[in-house]
Amino acid sequence: MSPVPCDCCDSASPPRCAAGEVPFSAVLVSANPAGLSIVNLGSTIDGTQGADLSGFSPPVTEAVLVANPTTAIDYLFAAPVDNLLRLRWHNGGGGVLTDQDGFGLVTVTFLDAGLVPISTTPWDLTAPAGNNAIPRQLDFAALNGVARVRFSGFHKQNVGVMGTGSPLLRQVEAFTFGPVYPCRRRTGALEWYNEAGNLVPTADVIPCP
Repeated sequence: MSPVPCDCCDSASPPRCAAGEVPFSAVLVSANPAGLSIVNLGSTIDGTQGADLSGFSPPVTEAVLVANPTTAIDYLFAAPVDNLLRLRWHNGGGGVLTDQDGFGLVTVTFLDAGLVPISTTPWDLTAPAGNNAIPRQLDFAALNGVARVRFSGFHKQNVGVMGTGSPLLRQVEAFTFGPVYPCRRRTGALEWYNEAGNLVPTADVIPCP
């Protein structure tokens, strides 16, 4: 089945590639030794960055998070992906994105289908603390065979501002590098779609290596 919409006109093009979003199929709490209340995670993979309150439900303090570094949230792919090179995190929750109720430093671990770690890296989601409308982006050397992405070692974005009512997030996205395919609309506009069938910004499209 073609990844481009069925109402596209044929458009010849040399091979082109881009980093395109690959959706997560599920999200789950994989470890929670303190039994913390972690809520509404499904909305963080629904393709929207709305005003949801997703993440740790109060009361949870920074001290509790630090005392339980193995608390973990896993984002799963339907099948292991190759050429994974970017994560994007929409920090904070609710309708106000300036109240610093998001996540600070976290640990990211990429796991294969056997739950063996492929790579681990810290990711500081804090800045800009006063503007969670700006997505946080983590770029890294391409990884293959990634079945899930695990977040752990959680910290609050601003302990002084949000003592127990955080941390929260709105959406997590993953991107792989690969071929994209042209779609010429009847209006003449040229669009590009990756192998998952997702629209890719034209500015991101480059000749394949």
